[in-house]
Amino acid sequence: MATQQGSLLFEGKAKKIFATDHADQLLIHFKNDTTAFNALKHAELQGKGRLNCQISSIIFDLLQREGVPTHFLGVEDETWMLVQRVNVIPIEIVVRNIACGSLCKETPLKVGKELSPCLLDFYYKDDQLGDPLLTDARLKLLDLITSKQRVEIEELAFRVNKI
Repeated sequence: MATQQGSLLFEGKAKKIFATDHADQLLIHFKNDTTAFNALKHAELQGKGRLNCQISSIIFDLLQREGVPTHFLGVEDETWMLVQRVNVIPIEIVVRNIACGSLCKETPLKVGKELSPCLLDFYYKDDQLGDPLLTDARLKLLDLITSKQRVEIEELAFRVNKI
């Protein structure tokens, strides 16, 4: 690995994030851990970290070629990625083209129904709270993003979905 690995900053279900010898860069290690139901089920799947790193780098390369800004700087080896340090907003953005999963559990929509236009949802990224859906009122109440940022996020999410 070319970049010097520093201290562990954060560990999630699928990745570990480390400081580097450059204050504006981080190293991400993709783990072999696999989880379901907000980590209620857990197992190790040999090679998962390597595949996730490869798939992620392919997607980031594609997005960058299409002019979409990312934090991706490159792959250090099979399970390590170098990224630009960013401030993470605890919002998960989900764009759906086809009804499935929680959308079908929470609405009368049937699995497999094509959604046109596609549906964009915001969720508060917090496993302990179950990643709750954020309505417009909740987004304003939590003051996580401005109205302008929300428009920018939506435009970018729809653009990424199209790519």
